[in-house]
Amino acid sequence: VGRYPSLFLTQQMMVVGAVTFLPAAAVETWLHPFAFPSLAAWGGVAFLGVFCSAIAFLLWNRVIPLLGVAATNNLLNGLPLVRVLTGVVALGEPMTPLIATGGVLILGGVILAGRAAPPPAAGATRSWRSSAGRAPGRRGVRSAATPPASSPPAG
Repeated sequence: VGRYPSLFLTQQMMVVGAVTFLPAAAVETWLHPFAFPSLAAWGGVAFLGVFCSAIAFLLWNRVIPLLGVAATNNLLNGLPLVRVLTGVVALGEPMTPLIATGGVLILGGVILAGRAAPPPAAGATRSWRSSAGRAPGRRGVRSAATPPASSPPAG
């Protein structure tokens, strides 16, 4: 992640995701035709695509190098709490004792898991490659930038 700009990674994820889902969407539309969506529905799709997907992934990709993968993924566990609180505040959903108890448990779990995650080293960039330049689990495969362990003398 640290080797590429966040905007580039986000763009690649969006394109690959769209291309991957297009064939299935075409088949589903062919098997189960639906009425043409209204302008408000298209606005909702645009909002979800821009704010809930593209901007969220962009922010996510910018946070991973700062916090590390473990700490960033731990934040996913807090999303149910955010969703429920948004429903209570924005939609007027009732706050029940069961919801409050679940919220406390979720928050406690996120905090406990966050304390167990080691902080990233100062100035370190996260990479999917190990320190030897090999992808994890692929023994004997070197990157082009990694010289062999014992190189012949020059000359």
